[in-house]
Amino acid sequence: ANWTKPNNDCLRYCKILSRYTEEESGEKFFYNVEVLPQTTNLHDDCYHTDEEKLFVNKIPEHAVTIVDEVLTRDHHLVNAFRHPIGLPDELLPTKWRGRYAKTEEDETNKESDDEKKEE
Repeated sequence: ANWTKPNNDCLRYCKILSRYTEEESGEKFFYNVEVLPQTTNLHDDCYHTDEEKLFVNKIPEHAVTIVDEVLTRDHHLVNAFRHPIGLPDELLPTKWRGRYAKTEEDETNKESDDEKKEE
């Protein structure tokens, strides 16, 4: 089947078979793909089984989103560099610090409570 228009209800994983250009079109690249079977979280019109092969041709570049295969990015490597980045709380907005974060108001109240205890 040739690509006609986007259907955002049927976004699917695909196997790219080829990529090519057509000089007369405004698009930089076009793709021919095999749509991979998926049977969950889709509209009823979007399902196809493992036995059915679904190929779509001439998909324009703007209609394709390239994503990495699961667990293939560098940060999943055993020897990947992972190090905590230590930032003082004061550099981050209070809302970003989590629900147990201390605010300036908490510090002020603590100081006044300490002063009361000393009296």
